[in-house]
Amino acid sequence: PFVKGVIDFLETFRDTQIRLLFQCFAHLGVEDDGETCSVDNEIHILLRKLMTSATLAKKHSGILACVTLLTHLANRDQGIVPAQSRVRCAIDLLQLSLTCCSRSSGSSLPCLLDELAESVTDMKLDQALLEYISE
Repeated sequence: PFVKGVIDFLETFRDTQIRLLFQCFAHLGVEDDGETCSVDNEIHILLRKLMTSATLAKKHSGILACVTLLTHLANRDQGIVPAQSRVRCAIDLLQLSLTCCSRSSGSSLPCLLDELAESVTDMKLDQALLEYISE
């Protein structure tokens, strides 16, 4: 219920607040047992709703959310290589973002690419994700 209620207020959040919120969701909603990794269903549904929204503000929030989550999943924090299942989950989120942005008109794809570029320069991401992005 909490996650579903958040969508109503996302439009009032600033970009930094959206990133912070989804960093918290990433810590709470990513299940990783070493072999498989998945994003909680409620969070995944929220991402899909945001990314497929006709409202540009909600789509922008979805882009920020997806990039924040995939950055969390593929982060090579302090030189520790993330498990392949986490990287695969990050690539799946990136594919969702690219698919939704390429289907819509407007500035959503440039926004996604800008957010990805910022994430790549600011964070140490797994090489497999970086290779996927460069393709």
